[in-house]
Amino acid sequence: MAWSILTDFVQKSLASGIGRDRIRSALESAGWRPAEVKSAIDAFAVSDLRIAVPRPSISPTARELFYYLSVFSCLYVTIMGLGTILFQLVNLALPDPADYYGDIYYALAGGVEAKLRSGVASVVVFLPAYLLLDHRIEVLKRSDPGQGGSSVRRKVTYLTLYFTAFVLLSDASFLVSYWLNGELDARVLLKCGVVAGLGMLVLGRYLHEMTSDEHFVARHASRVRIATLAILTIVSAAAVLTAFGNFASPGTERKRQADRARETALAQIDNAIVTYFRAYESLPESLAIVARFQHVRFPRDPETGVPYRYEVVGDRRYRLCTTFRRARTAEELMAETGPYTTYYATSAFSEHPAGPHCFDMEVKELATYGGAIGGEIVEAVPVVAP
Repeated sequence: MAWSILTDFVQKSLASGIGRDRIRSALESAGWRPAEVKSAIDAFAVSDLRIAVPRPSISPTARELFYYLSVFSCLYVTIMGLGTILFQLVNLALPDPADYYGDIYYALAGGVEAKLRSGVASVVVFLPAYLLLDHRIEVLKRSDPGQGGSSVRRKVTYLTLYFTAFVLLSDASFLVSYWLNGELDARVLLKCGVVAGLGMLVLGRYLHEMTSDEHFVARHASRVRIATLAILTIVSAAAVLTAFGNFASPGTERKRQADRARETALAQIDNAIVTYFRAYESLPESLAIVARFQHVRFPRDPETGVPYRYEVVGDRRYRLCTTFRRARTAEELMAETGPYTTYYATSAFSEHPAGPHCFDMEVKELATYGGAIGGEIVEAVPVVAP
């Protein structure tokens, strides 16, 4: 390692009786930086002995471990967040019309917007932290050139390079597999390109740095470091800005989540009413009766805390009412869940206008399931809440 070679040279030179100024001049003439030379010479005390006397030093292993684990952890999360954003942008630009079932489960898991938000959050938080920690490590290396030869740094860096190389090889294997299966298209190529680009960015940054340490070309390594950090920052900023244009604002998402909670609550209440009808062959007079029957407490409106309104309008007909913040149309449902909307991801309460709204429901006997009784929507009539 460069630092070990430098300190060994200084130690042997001092033991040979060569003056410190001559040692400093010779090393700087050979290309060593003044800070490195000063640290190496200062590592040995002035003494009348014929051998170099090392000064006491405190091992910075714990501090190094903290800095390097922190900086690489931030890098890992940043790369995964950036990859998530770029993958979802590819999904938006090139949707797969044949992957119906995949789209359904993807929508149920949160969809593209949720993945974009997760990726943006990771990049916005961890990229600045990575840049700050990386800068701090560079400052420490300049003030203490021995940091460049740190065993902790080299182990963590080479472990990162190992995982990066493994990911790149796996990416190439995935690409060849799709090509052999005849499934290679622009969508797969772009995603493999994202993985390859991010992997090469990490590989180029740290492999070049470690190689530079071994060949004493730290100045060139600094240029590569600045270039790779600039590329990472620019790509991340562009990806985040593009992602912001492809998902709803926090306020809009809050309204959407509140309406989803209302839809789920109405479906839960509807199922409880149907269960009560199955047991007593009549509709309950109030939701309190159903709650006592099932030993449950029905949810209230997530924003106002007001109970959902229930009315009996016939022997088998009843009405459930609430106030929605946003309209949800059939087109929006289809965009979210694909062609199997009704069966997989929605209920009778998923489609509605904004504002106060009531659903007229009727209990019918369904012969499909051996005469079991279920609730089906008859019509949805917008009404004004009293």
